[in-house]
Amino acid sequence: MRLLSYAFLLLVNFVLVFGKGGKFLERVTKAERVPKPLSNPLIEALIPYTSVTVATVHFQYGTTGEVPQVKAELGALQSIFQTQYKFKVIDIALPLTSSADAQSFLESEITSMYSALNSLGSLAIIVYGGHGGRGGTWSSLGQGGIRVDWASIDSNIIAPTGVDTLEIIDSCYAAGFLPPFGQFDTNFPASWQGRGAFSVIASASSSKLSGANELAFTKAVIFTLAVPEGQVPSSFTPASLFDAIPVPGEAFAKIIGDKRLLDAMISDEYVPEYFELATSIDIPLRKIAPLSCPLLSL
Repeated sequence: MRLLSYAFLLLVNFVLVFGKGGKFLERVTKAERVPKPLSNPLIEALIPYTSVTVATVHFQYGTTGEVPQVKAELGALQSIFQTQYKFKVIDIALPLTSSADAQSFLESEITSMYSALNSLGSLAIIVYGGHGGRGGTWSSLGQGGIRVDWASIDSNIIAPTGVDTLEIIDSCYAAGFLPPFGQFDTNFPASWQGRGAFSVIASASSSKLSGANELAFTKAVIFTLAVPEGQVPSSFTPASLFDAIPVPGEAFAKIIGDKRLLDAMISDEYVPEYFELATSIDIPLRKIAPLSCPLLSL
């Protein structure tokens, strides 16, 4: 039965790669209040990625104005991905000397990371925590400070590689680097034409703010991925990870009785969104699964 599943998935892969169907950016908001399981039998039957590299991106720690708890949250994700899933983890701390220096440094680090990956069987996971601005910029401060243009890096460096990529972005206006929702591939940047599988889990839309501290979206991701000591981590896909994430901060707002926060989350504030470069055949080809041995991390 497993062999038949693999054969079917390979057939789907052929259709997706060589077929003429257009790609489109699919968007899903976190409307459901009850998380779904991280894995299921269909996911477990998928072929796993053979190489997974995770990059946690942030501005250098220890400055005034940085988002509280980012260091602890990214550190927790690094530990989960490295010790439980045995993925290679790279930490990218952006310099605070100037925006030009930070942009150049990030471009160099991402280029180096992707040059070591194969477009077949490799997955890159990008995790960013910090301040964000409209249009896909990340900054060291909420207003002003050192800035980098992530939209440019994603379109001009990552997309042309053809490497499968999952981006987990926790910032205000987190989805701001993506093309407007509803546009087909003819309106995508030219560099997207050869793009591999691409998914984004964003803490906020391109026009919304994101919560910090107890409302932090990254805390919900950590809660979803972490497993008790001695248990085997679950396999998942980007979509199943999104479906399994609880609504950030909702339980906290209920506990402390903060009606303002609760109303904000029940409306369209603090609601994560999921984006996927999809086709008319919406079947994942690979699962994200623990590797058998750890890879070197930096």
